[in-house]
Amino acid sequence: MKPIKKMTTLLSLAVLWLCACALEIEAPTSSANALRAEMIQQINSIRARGCRCGGELYSPAPPLQWDERLERAARRHAFDMSANDHFDHTGTDGSTTAQRVLEAGYDYRRIGENIAYGHPSLKSVIEDWLASPEHCRNLMNPAYLEMGAAAKDGYWVQTLGLGR
Repeated sequence: MKPIKKMTTLLSLAVLWLCACALEIEAPTSSANALRAEMIQQINSIRARGCRCGGELYSPAPPLQWDERLERAARRHAFDMSANDHFDHTGTDGSTTAQRVLEAGYDYRRIGENIAYGHPSLKSVIEDWLASPEHCRNLMNPAYLEMGAAAKDGYWVQTLGLGR
C-alpha cells in the first residue's frame, strides 16, 4: 500500500472510530431509558413528600420533568469523567455545567448539578445525595422544574434546570 493511501485509510478509520464514540455518547441505550424512568419517579416521589436537607426542612416541591438536553449535558460529563478517571464538576476540557447545558441547547435561568462516584445502584446514589445537604438542596429546590441524568462506569451526573 502506498504511504498516502495508507495514511488516508488510517485517517478514515480514526474518523469512523471518533464518530462511533460520539454516537455512543449521544444516543441513550435501553438501560439509559430505564434509568431515566426510575430516576424521575424516585426523585419526584421525594420532592412530593418534602425532605430535610441537613438542618433545613424543605416543603414538597413541584415534580421535575425530564429534559433530553439536560440528559445530553449530563451524559457528556459522565462519559468524560469515566474516560479520564476524573471526578469534578469541571470537565477535563475545562467545561462548566453552564457551558455543557448551553452546548446541549438548553437556555436556562437556573442550573445545578449533582455528581457521585462508586455507587452500584440508583437507590444508593440518591441516598448519598440526600445525605449531603448541598446535593439534597439541589434535589429539593422548587426553582428547578426539569432534569436530566446519566451514569457511566460508576460515575453519576444529575443536571437540574429552569429553562427560559
